[in-house]
Amino acid sequence: MTNTLRINVLGDFSIVDGDGKMVRLPTRKSRALMAYLALHPGKRFDRSHLSNLLWGDQDERFARQSLRQALSAIRSAAGPNAIASDDEYVLVPKGTFRSDVEDFESFARQETLTAAERATAIYTGDLLQGHEFEQHAFDEWLQIERERLKDIARTNLANILVRRSRDQDMQQAIAAARSLVKLDPFDETAHRALMRFYARQGRIPSALHHFQDFSALLRRELGVGPDEETIDLYQDLSANRVAQPPLDTLADYAFVLEQMVHCVVVTDPSSQIVGWNKAAEEQFGFSKDFMFGQSPTLVYAPKRDQSLADNVFRRACEHGQWSSRVKLLSKDGKECYQTRTVAPLYDRGGALIGGFGTGMPS
Repeated sequence: MTNTLRINVLGDFSIVDGDGKMVRLPTRKSRALMAYLALHPGKRFDRSHLSNLLWGDQDERFARQSLRQALSAIRSAAGPNAIASDDEYVLVPKGTFRSDVEDFESFARQETLTAAERATAIYTGDLLQGHEFEQHAFDEWLQIERERLKDIARTNLANILVRRSRDQDMQQAIAAARSLVKLDPFDETAHRALMRFYARQGRIPSALHHFQDFSALLRRELGVGPDEETIDLYQDLSANRVAQPPLDTLADYAFVLEQMVHCVVVTDPSSQIVGWNKAAEEQFGFSKDFMFGQSPTLVYAPKRDQSLADNVFRRACEHGQWSSRVKLLSKDGKECYQTRTVAPLYDRGGALIGGFGTGMPS
């Protein structure tokens, strides 16, 4: 086994040794103590400080005994070298642990989009989620550190959002905006960004519905309404929805077609999905909300190439329909074959407004 252990404290707590085996500590307080020490590598802590940190409500003698038991449990589970101590001091030697906090902060400091997205992937939840103990010293430290790391996560997500807003495909930008509003439900800038991204996908009803949900949240939790800028955006999108009958017509078609029993996908003229029915959800494992704005070739094996969707739609328009037996991929990587038929959709005036595809097992 290698010397360095991996400790994860963002969201769920875990320790993994160099061979990939889980290291299990018996109590929440032993896990909290281990995390506190591992996040301060090389720093010596007085035993009285540590006993007061997590057992401040106990008599000093019993608090020190509880500390000794916790340290013993850590050594027993993580190895005798995980903790260094003497009669007065306790520390985790540098290099003993590698923490997800260390990796998160390292990636967040870098200036590339790849690093920012790796930092976001690491930040899976609050620091030591569920490890409050009504111990003033520990809970105060925990709250300060949580907010510090959450601020870094907010800034990092905002950076991703700005960069991804330049993408032609809005899906990654939408994912960043959703993560940001989940992290801070009252961040109106993020909510407005999400509404705009929905609108850029042609999903104006989704943008309007999101505003209504957010407005209800504000009134329920804070007793206030949205900012004037957010209200103005909602009104602009509402007016835009009325001014775009072809989009509404396509949405109406999608609503009807989605009720078919076979897999159905409805696309706009640029081959971006605007309709995805329950049968398709069950077949491929991708939700309707996720597939909006995606290309149908996301489920085409093996290349998932956008040009394939464009070529299929072009042929369907040229010949009235396109049909072929194709290999498809579900979300979990399973392959299946369907006979896919794609046809163009026209409004009553004869204008091309999109297309739809159906799939039957073959």
